[in-house]
Amino acid sequence: MIFWLNVPLGIVGAVMINTALAKLPRHDRKHRLDLIGAVLMVVAAVALLLALAWGGTRYSWMSPQIVLLFLACVVFTALFAWQLRRAPEPFLPLPILADPVVRAGTMASACAVGATLALTIYLPLYFQVVHGLSAAVSGLALIPLVVMSTPGSILSGRALGHAEHYKRLPIAGLGCAIAAIGLLALWPTAPLWLVLIALTIVSVGCGTTYPVCTVSVQNAVVPHQVGTATGVMNFFRALISALEVAILGAIVVAGFGVGVERGRGAEVVIQAANALGSDVSHVFGWMFATAGLFLALGAAALLLMEERPLRGPAAGT
Repeated sequence: MIFWLNVPLGIVGAVMINTALAKLPRHDRKHRLDLIGAVLMVVAAVALLLALAWGGTRYSWMSPQIVLLFLACVVFTALFAWQLRRAPEPFLPLPILADPVVRAGTMASACAVGATLALTIYLPLYFQVVHGLSAAVSGLALIPLVVMSTPGSILSGRALGHAEHYKRLPIAGLGCAIAAIGLLALWPTAPLWLVLIALTIVSVGCGTTYPVCTVSVQNAVVPHQVGTATGVMNFFRALISALEVAILGAIVVAGFGVGVERGRGAEVVIQAANALGSDVSHVFGWMFATAGLFLALGAAALLLMEERPLRGPAAGT
């Protein structure tokens, strides 16, 4: 039912998008699609994601299966890089990757999105093990982290049109998010009300980075490459998010002594935590600290990102 629920929503979204996009003018020009580059990139990404998803759960990290997947990722990434240099119209234009604003904006956005997503996955375990909440109530406790990024994003988006130094708000937002998650790292047994407040601050702070990073990346490239640059940013968001989820998962699994032979379901982790018979909150302290490190990396990338003047609307529009 979780998956079926999205089918009617997807259909409604597709109809709305098609209705809106049908009104836009078309400016067709011939392209030479780099299908080889697309296939190589997909194979490399899938190999990496499978290695991160299966490592420590289905197979041990040093098993032949995981080692071969990482090796395949390296080989196909090298082939993809070679293809980018020889294709007349590469799947991923090199000038986009060479732009420092694109690199810094993508890194900042990916770290913020990845930290939020990784916390969303493992916080229910934290609520059940440390605070003794039920599975349903643990889901409700995620609302501040999931929902409150929207006000931060709206506030930052509004500031883009008025503030000359548009990076200041997301830098301050990430600074507050790092401080809030640092509190949880040092005090994972904090009262539930304080945890929810801290997660709200984390969510709002991360939300302030999304519009600034997206607009900065789109502003750094020529107009006909806006779609490609946005796709690049979304791709690395997904990739780094998977990496953060894998790292936080490895911390939780290792902290509770859950081996590959036992699997990594929620019940298995909770049973292992209860079987230890002692305070295991420090495991989640390391989880929060790791998420904070990724937020700090995103903040550093945002600080290094050049604050270029933003383009206005195109002439005649």
